[in-house]
Amino acid sequence: MPSIEFGQKSILNLHSAMMGVAGYDYGGKYKTNDNVIMEIDEQVSRRISKANRVESAVMNSLIPLSKAEICGMLPDVSQTTVEAVLSDMV
Repeated sequence: MPSIEFGQKSILNLHSAMMGVAGYDYGGKYKTNDNVIMEIDEQVSRRISKANRVESAVMNSLIPLSKAEICGMLPDVSQTTVEAVLSDMV
């Protein structure tokens, strides 16, 4: 039985092969962005204003967020609203 070297190169090659079969182009590379885990409760989300959602996203983030990242997290909130909320928060 052939042995496989267990190292960085082998792991990245295996990752590349698995992701390639799945149709993803990022296989064999390290992550560059943090994962964003978000849950939307349809019953509760309707009662929360867009401004409150922006403020909550900023306050609950472990890292600083850019306007673009906030807009990506909340696609139904306009950039103008995001900018106004951030201005009020400052």
